[in-house]
Amino acid sequence: MSAPRIHPLFVLILVGCANASFCKLFGGDLCSMGIVFSATLVGFFLKQLMQERKINHYIIFIVSAFVASMCASIALIFDTTSEIAIATSVLYLVPGVPLINGVIDVVEGYVLTGFARLVQASLLIVSIAIGLSFTLLMVKNSLI
Repeated sequence: MSAPRIHPLFVLILVGCANASFCKLFGGDLCSMGIVFSATLVGFFLKQLMQERKINHYIIFIVSAFVASMCASIALIFDTTSEIAIATSVLYLVPGVPLINGVIDVVEGYVLTGFARLVQASLLIVSIAIGLSFTLLMVKNSLI
């Protein structure tokens, strides 16, 4: 018997709430939280679409980070914590599990596997930075 499948819309809303919570945790106000929630919805939905089409993971991360942070850059128009909104809009992309598994593998003696996972996670983090940098270069040059 297979496990019940979680509806993608439910996951989308939960990820948006998580990112909005990160925004609040890092000092964002309610307006920024709403902007981060909507930016996360757009970015994560795009990520899901690209994953269904089997696009390269690094391209997915660059494009998703760019789109989410570009949507969050609307916070620059309002009198709100725009830097926090832009920064937290891409946190749903952080590869926490590969990072943790890589460290655990290295500690347990599986050094080659651990370093392979850590390198892959590092490349994903660099992809996030590239997408976020494109947005910052376009809308807020002074933040770089």
